[in-house]
Amino acid sequence: MDDRRQMYETYIKSDKWKLIRKQVLDFWGNRCILCYSDYNVHVHHRSYDRLGNEIMTDIIPLCAECHERHHWVIDELREDPYTQMIRTLEMLAKPRPPEDEIPF
Repeated sequence: MDDRRQMYETYIKSDKWKLIRKQVLDFWGNRCILCYSDYNVHVHHRSYDRLGNEIMTDIIPLCAECHERHHWVIDELREDPYTQMIRTLEMLAKPRPPEDEIPF
């Protein structure tokens, strides 16, 4: 395991991270910001630039399904631009819940 990965693994187990994770989940109502699910919600680093000193916009809550999709889309972005666009649109074409079920 390289040094950056080891540092990340140690940080994710820290009390500091647990507090930041809780703050992010509380802020977003413990719901995925893409599908509004409250089931199996993860937190995802949008950026690792401030790892250990994150700001609220560095981390977003995603349910397990959307988190997996997000990483799939990122991997697919390494393809040609047309294929990227088509695959991204297909993956993100997911019905939204009725307005009265949106928490904010």
